[in-house]
Amino acid sequence: MGMGRLGETPGDDGPEAPFTAHEVGDEVMGTVVATERFGAIVDLGTVEGVITAANLSWRPFDDPSEIVSPGEQVRVRVLDIDHERQRISLGLKRAEDDPLHLIHTGLTVTGTVTRTAPMGTFVRLNESIDGLLPGASTLEPGEQVRVTVIDANRQQRRITLSPASDDDPESTTTRTLPR
Repeated sequence: MGMGRLGETPGDDGPEAPFTAHEVGDEVMGTVVATERFGAIVDLGTVEGVITAANLSWRPFDDPSEIVSPGEQVRVRVLDIDHERQRISLGLKRAEDDPLHLIHTGLTVTGTVTRTAPMGTFVRLNESIDGLLPGASTLEPGEQVRVTVIDANRQQRRITLSPASDDDPESTTTRTLPR
């Protein structure tokens, strides 16, 4: 007959064909079909994939619709292919775009207080990164504060801060991070 895999009888690997078209690590273009609380669904042409919220963006957001919209063209990376569940996991954020690479121990920056919690005060260092200033504080959300990074844990994605000392001269390490 020569009709190929898709022409074979149902159940003979026919449904697997779209999943073999992609490999983990591939970068492909797709179209956002929908956004849900858990992430976004992307049409890759032959199959749909899912970008979970954790793989959408480095910057904080409340809802995936803040990052992508239905109809939007996106370049995504194939993170995982689950043949049994017929699911492709995708990622939109790129490792090389991780804003955390700008943060290092000893860096002094001006940040904005985003919220306070029993453990301390969260300070936005740029649009993507919050650090924790441990302990009780009289700072209010929206207030500008100079802080020094005392620990930057990239694996746990935790930044620990201390107030910048007043006698710290304005130096090359004091700067506003790019947005």
